[in-house]
Amino acid sequence: MSKYYLYFILTLLFFYPAYSYSNESNYSEEFSNNNKSSIRIDLLFGAGYMMWVCKDSGKSCSSSFTITNGTVVDVEKNDIFYIGIHSLPQICDFYRVIKSHSLSVISYWGTVFKPHFTIYGDDVIQFLNREKTYNLVSGCPKFMRKYYEK
Repeated sequence: MSKYYLYFILTLLFFYPAYSYSNESNYSEEFSNNNKSSIRIDLLFGAGYMMWVCKDSGKSCSSSFTITNGTVVDVEKNDIFYIGIHSLPQICDFYRVIKSHSLSVISYWGTVFKPHFTIYGDDVIQFLNREKTYNLVSGCPKFMRKYYEK
C-alpha cells in the first residue's frame, strides 16, 4: 500500500505542472493604453524569489519585492530588472527590456541550487548575466549599477 501512496505523491510533485497556478489575464486592453510590456514569471517550488526593477538609467529603482509563481510585472523599454533566487549562494539573473507593447514569459526549471530558465518572447527581453553572491545582506541590488554603466 505504501508503494502506491509514494507513487501518487511523486506523481503530484513531478508531473502536475507548476504553471497551472499562474495568473492569467487579458492583456489587449492594457497594451493599447500605455507603453508597457508585461513579464510573467513561472517559478520553481521551494525557494524564495525577489525582484527589483530600475528605470531611467538606474535613477529610479523600486525596492525589492517578493514574487510568487505566475507574477506579472509591467515594465518599459530599456528597464533593467533582476530575479533573485534565495539559495546559497544567492542567484541573481539580470534582464533588459528591449521592446514595448508585448508579453514575455520567463519559466524557471531545474533545481533551486542549479536553476535553468527559458524565455518565451525573447524579442521582448534580453538575458544579460547571472551573478552569484554569498553576501545575503546586500544581495542582488549591489550588481545593478554595473549594468547601467555599460
